[in-house]
Amino acid sequence: ENINLIKNLVNSYGKQCIIGCVDFFENKLDKNILSVMIKNGSKKININLYEWIDYLIDNDIGELILQSMDKDGTGTGLYDRLDKDRLLKIPVPLIIMGGIGNFEQIYLGFKENHINAVSTANILNFIGDSFSQNRQFLINNNIQLPNWNLENFNKLEKIFNDN
Repeated sequence: ENINLIKNLVNSYGKQCIIGCVDFFENKLDKNILSVMIKNGSKKININLYEWIDYLIDNDIGELILQSMDKDGTGTGLYDRLDKDRLLKIPVPLIIMGGIGNFEQIYLGFKENHINAVSTANILNFIGDSFSQNRQFLINNNIQLPNWNLENFNKLEKIFNDN
């Protein structure tokens, strides 16, 4: 809500450091309306999702995260009713989150040409060495990912898992 803060941060650090994270949900009476929550999901605002996206883009955010409150924590897949034509026009990287329950759903998120990244926590944090397994699954399915030194990464992953 504080546009002056955003402008000051952009001037000091550059817009690539400003990420707009938008919590949205489907209106239960009209599923064509996607509403927006702010203040950690405690306050609904009277602007629809696409108007809020435009507002954030106009105010120099460098990346955009869209978090489906309906899908978050369900493991049933990403929210799939977003207007792809509108999302293709977003001039900053787009990250989608909320609903990932398996590797296939992450893969499907990457296959969407309007999505630059998929964010998830549960399956990568609580299921064995799923981060490495998911990377390999995506690479095996022709998703282009950075080439990492897996030996060093596996050592780091072990340290995190042991602590």
